[in-house]
Amino acid sequence: MNKSNFLQSQKIRVCSQKARVCTAGFVLSAIVYALLAPGVVACSPQLQTAPQNEAAKMNTAPQKKNAAQPNPNLSPEQVITIVLEALQRNDEQAPDGGIATAFRFASPGNRAATGPLERFIQLVKSPAYKPLLNHKTAARGAVRIADDIARQRVTLTAANGERIVYLFTVSKQTEDPYKNCWMTDGVERLKDNQEDGQQVAKSNGKLSSPIFN
Repeated sequence: MNKSNFLQSQKIRVCSQKARVCTAGFVLSAIVYALLAPGVVACSPQLQTAPQNEAAKMNTAPQKKNAAQPNPNLSPEQVITIVLEALQRNDEQAPDGGIATAFRFASPGNRAATGPLERFIQLVKSPAYKPLLNHKTAARGAVRIADDIARQRVTLTAANGERIVYLFTVSKQTEDPYKNCWMTDGVERLKDNQEDGQQVAKSNGKLSSPIFN
């Protein structure tokens, strides 16, 4: 065999070896895919059905009633009733849900002084106002209205049986988005024999006395 024929035979042998390597690689890839394919197929339905399952959970979850909101049609007495009943059933709908309702009915000036909600919750749970939460009964005096300010004296029997008197003050708002809505300006804890004639000062629609002070 001459030199050129020898080189040619070596090239053919190398190409044949390369072909076998490529074929083996292809077969190995096919085997790997075959092994993994069942897992991929098994996972696919889960990936497709997960959003549907979440949607089903959302559709079957119990819907809460619409939360009370300030409304121009609500009278001062109705607003105080909503706040009192919400605090009496503070955790009935959601943890501190009653306090959240009271915060919604706090006037914008009050919210600025006592908010955000997390801080407001701590204020309501302070010793002076904690008796409002889960109280047993509420004996309410007459609502006294003077111009755009209304007050009502409320005597509570707290959950522990203690008797406590509070003075609720609400005012009619003059600016959007709460124009003509009665909202809470202040809740003052009184002594049994304390008069409730204290005024809540207002200047340019901003309160000088917060809801829980």
